[in-house]
Amino acid sequence: MRHDYVPRPPSSGNSLKPLLYVLGGVYLLQMIIATWFPNPNSPYSFIEAIFALSMPNISRGFLQTLVTYGFLHSTSSLFPTHLIFNGLLIYFAGQPVHARLGPTRFLELFLGSLVFGGIIWIGVQAILPFASHPQSILIGASSGAYGILSLFCFAHWNQTIRFFFWFIPVSLEGKKIFYILLGLQGFLFLFGELSPRAQTTTAHSAHLGGIGFAYLYHQFFAHRNTLWSYLSKFIPSKTSRANKQAATGKYTVNIRKQPTKEVRREVDRILDKINNQGFGALTPSEKETLDQAKDILR
Repeated sequence: MRHDYVPRPPSSGNSLKPLLYVLGGVYLLQMIIATWFPNPNSPYSFIEAIFALSMPNISRGFLQTLVTYGFLHSTSSLFPTHLIFNGLLIYFAGQPVHARLGPTRFLELFLGSLVFGGIIWIGVQAILPFASHPQSILIGASSGAYGILSLFCFAHWNQTIRFFFWFIPVSLEGKKIFYILLGLQGFLFLFGELSPRAQTTTAHSAHLGGIGFAYLYHQFFAHRNTLWSYLSKFIPSKTSRANKQAATGKYTVNIRKQPTKEVRREVDRILDKINNQGFGALTPSEKETLDQAKDILR
């Protein structure tokens, strides 16, 4: 497993804390609606009926639920166990992952794990209708949290991680944590979620989907350009045309007049070019831009 991520200029952006704030805010909204505006005809509130992932919602074309389900959590009890577990996992595993990937890649990892986990769960519901009650809904950020935890393990594959498990100090290498996680979720998927006799409501298939996406992201995207940069190649815009001009050396940045954000964006582009093509591929103007920017970005 690789864990030598490409170093990038420090970023002032942070997507970890806002993500946790959004999860907490949505849960509070769920509690308000469930308490004061209950749905007499359904065990689910209208916000869960609309934004949770389910076979009926996908059949109606609500593809956005492949993402929105991850921002909802169970309100069946006053103590938010579901939210706290996912929040703590995202917070503790997410801090080193966020530091390595940066805010954009961190959100790509989280949202991609949600989507991939949701697709796997929907596939299980469609192929094996007896599993986990086909008309049930899927909510929770667990697939995204497991995706973050998995990439944390990949980044610390041969390093010893010290943590507390139920107040018991534990020391394990990143690869052992990953194999335990994968084995446990695989076992629960086969003998829990897939079993006709099981009464579990936990979507272990979605957890495995999040783990799978983290593996793919680690192998193909974490060391390279962002997913958005790949998708933007198929979206014609002024920005993409400017990037093409820059690649041919026909575009220059006035370091002295450009705002700091513009300078950082141009430096990031040049560093990506060095990573993909080597330093020798830079034009004289790009080399001059790097030379000038090193004093401004300190």
